[in-house]
Amino acid sequence: MLPSPLQRLTYFTSVGYIFHFAS
Repeated sequence: MLPSPLQRLTYFTSVGYIFHFAS
């Protein structure tokens, strides 16, 4: 099952959010 664009957007937003506070 391929991830939908919305799921990808949510994933990358979460990753960016984590890196923002991790740095």
